Amino acid sequence: LLAMLTPAKKAEIAHFFTTFSIFNSGKSFLEDSGYMFDAIGGQSLVDTVKQWEVMKKASEAIEQDIIETSGLAEYVKVDIEKEGAMRIQILDRKGADMFKEGSDKLTATAKKIIGIVASHIKETNFQLSIEGHTDAKPFAKGTITNWELSAYRASQARREFQKDGIAAERFKKIVGYADKMPFMRNAPNDPRNRRISILLEIPKPPKISPGTIDFDNM
Repeated sequence: LLAMLTPAKKAEIAHFFTTFSIFNSGKSFLEDSGYMFDAIGGQSLVDTVKQWEVMKKASEAIEQDIIETSGLAEYVKVDIEKEGAMRIQILDRKGADMFKEGSDKLTATAKKIIGIVASHIKETNFQLSIEGHTDAKPFAKGTITNWELSAYRASQARREFQKDGIAAERFKKIVGYADKMPFMRNAPNDPRNRRISILLEIPKPPKISPGTIDFDNM
């Protein structure tokens, strides 16, 4: 659809995405110009931008709550990524782990952080992927290695999110990466590499099947 637009309209849309705020009153040029797209089965640009705005506000609220909760800011990193995604990383610090050593049992601090995140995304429709990561120190407890440990911890974080009100159907992927994606690339044994990474994504609009649009009757 965007390929059908003139360069001038593309420039207008780019400006809209840059400046739009859900708190502004009145109609946008998208509504006035007929670029809603809902009528042909796709998600409207307006809805997409509104969800971006919700994600941005959620990230700011999460960061603010973490900062105001004394001593937790250094354990959490929040980033807005491209293509409608926000990543929240809960990091271990020296002497302050998010999980009990060698297990998938969350500490009280980790549960508190997950509770804060959940409270700000509960009423959204963002999809969640949870990734578990370890440092490079070898771990072997029976048949359990860093691979299993990272996956178990990701799953345990999912359970905690569900306890805090996040519906099961919103989870897109639960995976363990062991030490293969370090947070501190030049320090593989740094405790911050032991972390849970939560990726929040705006659901993609349904694809429009070929033949859905009847241009002769538009």
